[in-house]
Formats: sequence, C-alpha cells, structure tokens
Amino acid sequence: MRQYICENHLDIPERRNDQLFTNPKGKKLTRSGVSYVLAKYIHKANTAVNSFFPQITPHCLRHSKAMHLVEAGKNLIYIRDFLGHESIETTQVYAKANPEARRKALETMDTRMNTPAMPDWNDDPDLKAFLKTL
Repeated sequence: MRQYICENHLDIPERRNDQLFTNPKGKKLTRSGVSYVLAKYIHKANTAVNSFFPQITPHCLRHSKAMHLVEAGKNLIYIRDFLGHESIETTQVYAKANPEARRKALETMDTRMNTPAMPDWNDDPDLKAFLKTL
C-alpha cells in the first residue's frame, strides 16, 4: 500500500483527501467498478490455474471482513461504524451468525450464573403424588 500511495503521489499533503482507488477517468471507484475489477481478476485466476473460483462480490468481501472482526472479538459498535450501518441491529446479524461467538457468550454466562443444582424430583413425595393424579 505504501508503494502504491507513493507511486500515485497520494502521500503529499495536497492529495491526502483524494480517492485511494479510482476508475480510468480518475474518478471515485463505484460499486459496479469494484465488481468489474474483482470479476476480471477472478476470471484471470480461473484461467491461469485452470480452476474454478466462485464468483466473489464486493458484498461477499464486506461480509467476510465483518465476520473476521466478530471472530476477533471486536466491539459491534466499531463494526457497525466500519460497515456504515445506521443501526446496531443490522450489525448484530454478524454476531448471531457466528457460532463460536455464541458459544463463548454462553460459556461466559454459565460462569457468571452460579445457580444451585436442581433437586432430584424423585426425592419430592408431594410432586410424585401430584404426577400420579394426572
């Protein structure tokens, strides 16, 4: 990245607010432009190794990055801001989709909840009598 920034003279103060990646006209790279570049290089990779890489979209990359951030234990507020979501509820989808994060949350809750063991129902004659009446 540093080499790219230097080669494109984006390291000088007057250009620090310029777009990092641009289209051939020097304008902001659009969503369809990113899709085009991604598809072009996936096609090249498939041709070069005579293989099949599935179609990868910008949204797929975005989703993957969000999942990696969740797996790394980053705060959902920061992930929301990174993704540009307006609401944290939108970002919580990533936390719900991660079984490892759910497991860790349940383990944490289990250690916090120090509930006594439930008594054996066989030791309760009143409960046994009630159940026989059903």
